[in-house]
Amino acid sequence: MFYNISENTSKKIINLIESNNFEKVFSFESIFAGYFESGDNVFLVRDTLGIVPLYYRIHEDEIKISIKLTDLIQKGDKINKKGAVDFISFGSTRISPIIENINICPPGSIIQFNKKRKDLSLLYKNQIHPRNLNKINENNILEEYKKLFSSAISKNQTKKNQVIFLSGGIDSACI
Repeated sequence: MFYNISENTSKKIINLIESNNFEKVFSFESIFAGYFESGDNVFLVRDTLGIVPLYYRIHEDEIKISIKLTDLIQKGDKINKKGAVDFISFGSTRISPIIENINICPPGSIIQFNKKRKDLSLLYKNQIHPRNLNKINENNILEEYKKLFSSAISKNQTKKNQVIFLSGGIDSACI
């Protein structure tokens, strides 16, 4: 099950993971999280920026997965102190676990849970390599931003109506 992407893109991501072409999974300019089963394995994957959360819990040798933290909470669970501090600091539970025994698939990661061995392994962690913009003046930065924005829009062509929501944050201000 994948969240926030088409079935077609989901199938492409599954094929890439099954063929161990992990780096290419993160070439899609999408905000997504998801998981799927293949043989004895469950694979979890989350977009590079971690916009869509993907929580998981291993309980009684079984993995339970959801984008909603509340789906995984059980009676008697305890608060994770570091997760609570991070939540207060950043206002999000997407950064570190706020509940003991409930974990988060890290942004830009592919995790594998083997159902027979009952073990979890990190298969891939995508690295973002920011461009050095120190030598570019303000006008060139604006032109570069326009090119990148136009490129992103051109990849999202559809014949259906679309809506752009602006939050008032830095991205909206740039637009």
